Amino acid sequence: MDSLEGTLWDVVLYGTGIRQSLLALALSRSDKKILHIDSHQWYGGAEAAFSLQEAKTWVEGIQHELEHPQFKKASLHHPERDDSQTDAPKLSYPRAYSLALAPQLIYARSDLLRLLVSSKVEKQLEFVAIGSWWVYQSALAPQGSSDDGTADGGESSRSSLLRVPSSREDVFADTTLDLNGRRKLMKFLRFIARFEDEPDTWQQHASKPFPEFLEQQFGIPVAIQSPLIALTLSLKPPSEITTEFALSKIATHLRSIGVFGRGFGAVIPKWGGLSEIAQVACRACAVGGDNGAYAAEEESQDGADSSFKIKLSSDGRVSTRWLVGDVEDLGLGSMKETSIGGGDSRSDTAIIASRSVTVVSSPLGSLFPPVAEGSPPPAGAVVFFPSGSLCTAGSEEISQNHSPVYIQVHSNDTGECPKGQSVLYTFTAELGPPGLQLLTNAMTGLLAAVEEDPTPIALWQMQYEQSSQWADADPPHTLHAVNNDRIICLPSSSPDLSFDDAIIENVRDAWKRIMGDEVDDASFMVFEDREEMAGIDEDDDDLG
Repeated sequence: MDSLEGTLWDVVLYGTGIRQSLLALALSRSDKKILHIDSHQWYGGAEAAFSLQEAKTWVEGIQHELEHPQFKKASLHHPERDDSQTDAPKLSYPRAYSLALAPQLIYARSDLLRLLVSSKVEKQLEFVAIGSWWVYQSALAPQGSSDDGTADGGESSRSSLLRVPSSREDVFADTTLDLNGRRKLMKFLRFIARFEDEPDTWQQHASKPFPEFLEQQFGIPVAIQSPLIALTLSLKPPSEITTEFALSKIATHLRSIGVFGRGFGAVIPKWGGLSEIAQVACRACAVGGDNGAYAAEEESQDGADSSFKIKLSSDGRVSTRWLVGDVEDLGLGSMKETSIGGGDSRSDTAIIASRSVTVVSSPLGSLFPPVAEGSPPPAGAVVFFPSGSLCTAGSEEISQNHSPVYIQVHSNDTGECPKGQSVLYTFTAELGPPGLQLLTNAMTGLLAAVEEDPTPIALWQMQYEQSSQWADADPPHTLHAVNNDRIICLPSSSPDLSFDDAIIENVRDAWKRIMGDEVDDASFMVFEDREEMAGIDEDDDDLG
């Protein structure tokens, strides 16, 4: 590569996170001269995917405060095993794994999928289906009574997983519901299909807790609310989930079913979640005209003129008319933090979640039943642990007040692990030791509930906390304002469980600011076919 010293660029993009990469793709057919830089040896930023060795390096970087400050308290755990047992399950070689920091599921009606098609990069990607959703039911919790909509009362002798019904057929086939419970759920499903057309039913409850709305408007008791709450993908306790939020999320879920095939409504990118989309966007951008060069950098800006200087640690100084990155990469201030439910509460400008990534010794095939005849085999599943279903730190009894926990289960068909194993991505809003205990108890509960012999075990685990300047913005998900109007500061990544289309709005806003009067909204990421895009070397994905 020729020296960059003294060169002038229209846009310098800092980082290869999902927002920067999609913006690079959006700009790729313009006549802008673009420099795309990243100090890491992997794509994706906060949406990266790691081999086992890369994960170890990443964790060490966090522990020494060398990595992105939105990640904290990272640790690795390798359960002790008896090496004398030659048939004991073991990890494979490090690069057999591609473990995602951003395993978010993408609903079929997401704007992201539409734009990947219109920008002609969808052929460079492979998606697999999210199949069943499950609710964990603890043996230690009451299982229902004769008048709460469930089929049986009493207590179960062991914990179990209840499949979430997502259609009329599923509701009538659900043996855990009595006739009254089925009727109430069917009434709600008919309503949610067109809830925007019935404002009198829900708008007066918009800011009230969703469980209250279900009980007051549809007579759905608490005992059978968990399947509906599971579909909100919210890490908040049920009492903090508003009706408006819940209706929108559940409607998105149900309306996405059948778009790409019967029985499922969400997909995930194969080979490492959103990291794969970031890689494809970067590579397509280079073909589309991006004079991209990847280099380690330390950034500074001089003045507020139409162009200003950026110092690259390895290649001198360059000038640019626009600088784009996220708040932490651009060094524009530390992040204030707050929990999104339970645990530590520090301010109202960010959200934090405790997370873990676990490789387990079983394919967990029972979690991936066929969802419908003729549909693709699912490679992902979602398991919901409601508030009141798990024990917390220092207790052997169920806690009624803990934050819910979600586990996304990915099979080896995602390309994230070898055959015979699976990956668990676990999320909760509890922080510190209580959060770590919830993550562990949820994983243990799931592996026991699948009833496999021998019981699956954890082979490797990574735990960490992730924060994001994402919640409670007004309006939400907007670009951050900085003094220089030529610096575009994107929000940092969110620990959401599903892809938020507000990310697309971030990218569109940045694109419009850079392009100015040259473009209109209708042309955003709408490209003509380009033959050479099919010839991209998919192995040429290292940042050098």
